Amino acid sequence: MTAEQITAYVAEFVRRFEARTPATQIDEILPPTRVGRGEMQLWYEETYGVKMTLDDRLELDAPLRAAFRQLRRKYPLERWK
Repeated sequence: MTAEQITAYVAEFVRRFEARTPATQIDEILPPTRVGRGEMQLWYEETYGVKMTLDDRLELDAPLRAAFRQLRRKYPLERWK
């Protein structure tokens, strides 16, 4: 997974999260589950034409945690706990 792909993945994740904030559906109430991993893996496959590997998911771990920290600061009133 390239740095460009990681950046695009995180940007798409944040875009989808913000589009669903505040939550309007019962399955979007808890922020950590607002954008599903399967949904994002499908986006990656459709965008890049290959399935994500375990190594790809491991590379995304730190950038996604950083994105969640920023989202938590931006939306402190969401149900983070």
